[in-house]
Amino acid sequence: LYAALDGTQYAAEQFSDAPLDAVLAALTHVFASADAIRTAAAATGEPTRELTRIHFHYLRYHIIATSGERWLDTRTALGAGSWAATATACAFSGVSDLPQAR
Repeated sequence: LYAALDGTQYAAEQFSDAPLDAVLAALTHVFASADAIRTAAAATGEPTRELTRIHFHYLRYHIIATSGERWLDTRTALGAGSWAATATACAFSGVSDLPQAR
């Protein structure tokens, strides 16, 4: 998505072992690009949607970035979204499916 929105600061290869600063810069770029696209569409009278949250999953970390104050309870929304995304990605259906520590 970053490259598709003309992100040029980082090359695709840099995301194979993505440093946190590269991911944060890419997410910032995606939010800014989405806002610019929405603003341009609104100026022509086209219907628009606002990008307010991005979930980024990586092997070493999981980032949920938000933009604006659209979510009434951001902390709860992010926690629920994080749990749902992790459970889906890891094929867990509930806490009882989590691997047991040894």
